[in-house]
Amino acid sequence: MAVNCGVSFGLCRARITRVDASGNVIAGTNAYITDLPLTVTVTPNIEAGNSIVVRNGCGCAVARKKFADTFNWWEFSFQDTALEPQMEAFMLGAETIVDGVDVVGLAYPSSLACDEDEPAVAFEFWTEHGVGSGQDLRGEQVEIAHQGVGSGQWHPV
Repeated sequence: MAVNCGVSFGLCRARITRVDASGNVIAGTNAYITDLPLTVTVTPNIEAGNSIVVRNGCGCAVARKKFADTFNWWEFSFQDTALEPQMEAFMLGAETIVDGVDVVGLAYPSSLACDEDEPAVAFEFWTEHGVGSGQDLRGEQVEIAHQGVGSGQWHPV
């Protein structure tokens, strides 16, 4: 049986879900879905390994050692096409400012105490699944991955 890997095109939807420090979904109103995402970028943060060179009295290298680079963490960037104060308040654990039923802003929370946990969320993204020269015939959107902000780890799905 042939494997149909395909390619992800476009960023169609994003879902942000509140999670606890262990990455478990928090009960209650715990998700915000948007169809306004523009880009998502996940980049490895890598610390260059040390290079040691031993030189003789004339400055010529007599021994060299290059240590391996070290992976530190994933750096995550998300760009939206519009201001979504309800989404920002959701991610920050902040109160919203409303005008009738419309959320028009948020009250940024104060700085956290040293022993206070920051709000944690998981991100999920959907893209169109392209195969060959067109969209996957199943016509579905494919979840590609999520990021647990609380854990700082990238989890492919």
